[in-house]
Amino acid sequence: MTRIEVKLYSILKRLAGKDTLFIDVEDNRVSSLLQALTDVIPGLEKLLTETGLELIVIDEEGHRLEYNDFIHTGIVHVMPPPAGGSNIMVRLASPNDDQDNMIHEVLSFLTRDLEDDTGATLLFIGTVRGLNKGEKVEYLDYEDAGEITTKFFEKIAKDIARKKGVRRVAGIHYTGKRLPGDVTLILGVSGISRKDVFPALIEFIERVKSEVPIWKREKTLSGEKYILGGDNIVIK
Repeated sequence: MTRIEVKLYSILKRLAGKDTLFIDVEDNRVSSLLQALTDVIPGLEKLLTETGLELIVIDEEGHRLEYNDFIHTGIVHVMPPPAGGSNIMVRLASPNDDQDNMIHEVLSFLTRDLEDDTGATLLFIGTVRGLNKGEKVEYLDYEDAGEITTKFFEKIAKDIARKKGVRRVAGIHYTGKRLPGDVTLILGVSGISRKDVFPALIEFIERVKSEVPIWKREKTLSGEKYILGGDNIVIK
């Protein structure tokens, strides 16, 4: 018997009334863990039966585990499918989310179960500058609007996914405090060829930066600055 720490997200967290459970499993398989979760989380079995949702299980190293896989880490993350459907994935990340795992999550989504005609995958990773307009940056602080932010993010991803030659679209935007060198934004597109994917990714980047309601506060040696609007209006 092995005890596994299970991190819950979205509606699973709400049903359980907490974001962490400790589950004892005999054979360390994902299948056993999922069965145990339906036994201890009220309403979970009914939800899965009525909606047909398949839960996503990610281990501590950021690898997605299949139903019959063994669990080799003491912590796993269990979540419903992300917003947007089968060919898009978007979400917000907190400062505690490991950035290497977030990059792996986006890349894994873009390259998993590829269609036969998919020949190009591009990834954009935004990081905090240590120097901005000659000033040393101490940190950036990103504020979001919760569910509204996710809906905007999702709509843009859907628009990009409809473009000719695009197969999958994924993105993760960090919120909260980020230090110089930290990842803030991970966006990716996969599709038939580079001629389809490059312009789609560029549009994805520009629209996320200009349309998704996330606000940036920059702390430099001279003080704090709120950077607002498409023209980078700065209010000290």
